[in-house]
Amino acid sequence: MAFQKYTNIITAKFNRWIALGLIFFFAAMTTVYVYNVVKINALLIEIGSLEQQNNDLRFENEVLNTQLNRLQSPDRIIKIAIEKFKMEKPTEPPKQLP
Repeated sequence: MAFQKYTNIITAKFNRWIALGLIFFFAAMTTVYVYNVVKINALLIEIGSLEQQNNDLRFENEVLNTQLNRLQSPDRIIKIAIEKFKMEKPTEPPKQLP
């Protein structure tokens, strides 16, 4: 009888430690989960910001390409050469040297 009483006390203390350990374990796991959720939300916000920046840069690149094509057009270059630099269009084709 005394042995069973002693065993019950040890079992009760052991069960308390197991319960306390499980509480700490689940508290730690909950903390890790919440931390991960916060980090993932921050990363999603950063991804959205980077995607917006990427779209802005693509639009700016398209604008610059359009401007480049306009500035490189032969009609524009010929017009500037004639008006600004007083150049003339040749009437005969260029001569080839032997």
